[in-house]
Amino acid sequence: MSDFSDVSEEFRGWVRSGIERRAKWLLVFSDMVDNVDFCDFCEDDAALELEIAADEAHGDEVQLIGVYKLCGTEEEILNQVRRKHAFAA
Repeated sequence: MSDFSDVSEEFRGWVRSGIERRAKWLLVFSDMVDNVDFCDFCEDDAALELEIAADEAHGDEVQLIGVYKLCGTEEEILNQVRRKHAFAA
């Protein structure tokens, strides 16, 4: 998932799921052992801070690789993701 220039269906599904849950944040993790990405959701800023702190305290097996604010429509969120990754490239 490191290249979001063409957003995957999996990532789109995570965004949709987060919107349906009315989550505020989408967090993307990478499991370095199994080489898979997965997501979690945070309902508020305090929960996000706890997730980031927990990620920093853990070893290298699972890493937080992306945090996305779920504000707007699915397409608006995906456009923000594209712009963020285009700028980082």
